[in-house]
Amino acid sequence: MIFSNISRGLFERDKLIFSFLITTSIDRNSGKIDPISWNLLLRGTATISDKDKLRMPPNPLSKKVLSDLNADFIWSGECVLPSVYEGLLDSFKESQAGWLEWALCEQPHIDPLPGDWKEKLSDF
Repeated sequence: MIFSNISRGLFERDKLIFSFLITTSIDRNSGKIDPISWNLLLRGTATISDKDKLRMPPNPLSKKVLSDLNADFIWSGECVLPSVYEGLLDSFKESQAGWLEWALCEQPHIDPLPGDWKEKLSDF
């Protein structure tokens, strides 16, 4: 009822954003979305130590598929939340063909991720 009442006052383009905010708020309160992942989504790359910056591997994919900025973002995730993201950039290097096929497919939001990343990563 609250959603319906508030949605009446929103532009059509803003209703999807409002729905996303409600859904993610519920998931954050239930623990489905951890605070570190949420902060990565909102703020982008996290501050990482100089030691971790030196360990960062080069971008393993073409810049048309994975920009350097996105590679930095993934590396940041690996550093601040290794239990979830550790080894993702290495996986790009080891399974380039699989990742390129997934990145260029028609429905990447539906197609399964290469390797065992479908099980490792949540829908968020």
